[in-house]
Amino acid sequence: MNILIVGGGFIGGRLAHAFLAAGHQVTVAGRNGEKIRRAIPGVHVVTLDFTKGDGIAWRGCLQGMEVVINTVGVIGDQASNRMMAVHTTGPMALFQACYEMKIPQVIQISALGADPAGATCYYRTKGKADAFLAELDPQGKIMRWSVVRPSLVVGRGGGSHGLFAGMASFPLMPRLGKGEWRVQPVHVNDLTAMIVDLVDHRESAPAWLEAVGPSPMTTDELTLALRRWLGLSGGIFIPVPIFMLRLSGWLGDRLPLGPMNSESLVMLMGDNLATAGHTHGTPPKPLPVALGLEPATQGDVWEARFSLLRLPLRWALGLFWMVSGLLPLLVTETNRMGYELLARMGATGWWADFLLYGASMLDILLGGLLLLGVRARLVGGIQIGVTMIFSLLILWFLPEFLLHPFAPLTKNIPLMAALAMMMVLEK
Repeated sequence: MNILIVGGGFIGGRLAHAFLAAGHQVTVAGRNGEKIRRAIPGVHVVTLDFTKGDGIAWRGCLQGMEVVINTVGVIGDQASNRMMAVHTTGPMALFQACYEMKIPQVIQISALGADPAGATCYYRTKGKADAFLAELDPQGKIMRWSVVRPSLVVGRGGGSHGLFAGMASFPLMPRLGKGEWRVQPVHVNDLTAMIVDLVDHRESAPAWLEAVGPSPMTTDELTLALRRWLGLSGGIFIPVPIFMLRLSGWLGDRLPLGPMNSESLVMLMGDNLATAGHTHGTPPKPLPVALGLEPATQGDVWEARFSLLRLPLRWALGLFWMVSGLLPLLVTETNRMGYELLARMGATGWWADFLLYGASMLDILLGGLLLLGVRARLVGGIQIGVTMIFSLLILWFLPEFLLHPFAPLTKNIPLMAALAMMMVLEK
């Protein structure tokens, strides 16, 4: 069959590989076509921004398609209206075009709890698209449609997986709330198998499908399951007060903090469980069993730990550069010492003013960009270059600093190493 998958990310990529392995012709539509080609060899790629895909744009992609699967989703972008565009207006244009072109089967990957009147923007925007699809063809006479609503999806590459695996990877494991919030996680491979089965058995495919694991788990149980999967023993839970979680959620709405934001916090606090436990095809496996089919490696342990260290490292470096830039502007003694060093290097007058204040403003700018997560890899590269130039100038004009008891030049080596590590960890 000819299958169009919209979105080549965590779930869409798994589906594409599964359908390719089964011998289907697969097209993946997404914003970053080159990235999709690298990640999923063998698929036909259509580069298309989902937020701008109107009916006319979609008709070109839909020619000859027998199955269309929408996997696109974002979380935490409600302030910019991107969530509405990605979850509601974009899918509605896609579904309308599918209906008009009489596509035989359409599958919408939604979320457990999605509802037009839901508690979060994520739930509401997803729910509106679900309702629109259901109202287009209520009896499925022109196109067979299914809305798949998974609970928390676990598996390599997933945001939730990274968050909980990161918490599980340290001896002191954060406890969310009282550790009793409940989810019904499903492994991404089981979710993929459900969707493949929907396509293989189109005529019996249900309209609404709650894609969940066999039983609920508390957030503590989920963390421990991932800790055992990582091959780690022991571990002690440390409670994280709810006000700190709310603060993290508030910051996550304004800064790129990954999956932690106010939306995800509300969804976790609300017990994300299936009401009826509807599944399709082969029943999903208990999470420890499903995880065990893809054994963790040492690389998984490193990734889990680095996933939580990434932000503290970037923020520490950003704060360091901000303070370095502010001190000459705010502290008289530091300002005086700066002018003395520049004079020893032959810079006086307006030239010294330009170098001192220019360097301070550059440090503040680069530090601020790191704190905000703006082009962090590029900023890190610039900072390494600035540090190298600064070190070489000091070494040339003030070689005695090489033997200084506080080792100001030598300390630039671990600083550049930390910047390089930050660049590797940043996407």
